[in-house]
Amino acid sequence: MSSPQSDWLHAFDEALWRVYALDHHIAGLDNVLLARYAHLSGAQAAQQFAVDHALVPVDTCAK
Repeated sequence: MSSPQSDWLHAFDEALWRVYALDHHIAGLDNVLLARYAHLSGAQAAQQFAVDHALVPVDTCAK
């Protein structure tokens, strides 16, 4: 059985990967930085991380 923390991280990574083609490893996020977003759902945290760091969606780059 997976822990709530690993479920959250999986949701975070899925949301980041789907839109930005990166995960927390590629983005260089450690536990300290991830903790800044822990109060949000995984998907919301990914969106907020993207806003905070001005990430550009992959499909926008291709246009």
